[in-house]
Amino acid sequence: MSRFNVVSASSSFCPTRHAFKLNFMFQTRVALADDDGSIHHFGFSFVEALRIISEELNPNILVDVIGHVYNMSQVHQSSPNDSKNKRITIDIEDAA
Repeated sequence: MSRFNVVSASSSFCPTRHAFKLNFMFQTRVALADDDGSIHHFGFSFVEALRIISEELNPNILVDVIGHVYNMSQVHQSSPNDSKNKRITIDIEDAA
């Protein structure tokens, strides 16, 4: 990978538990490399939906959830003055 930045992961939603994240830019290039097995292929930290609902987890750290989506809202504009940011609400149930 080339032409990327390492930046602080201190926003309100952190993608990792450490202080930094990779910032892809328009010029970022990713190429295939030989796999020597030293890097975890997926890097997911799955949690049960119940652990999220129970507020057991830090709400500012992003997590991966295994579950079934049973409802999804329409796309909503986050703010009347901000047409770039949109959101949807997704309801899930635990797959376990």
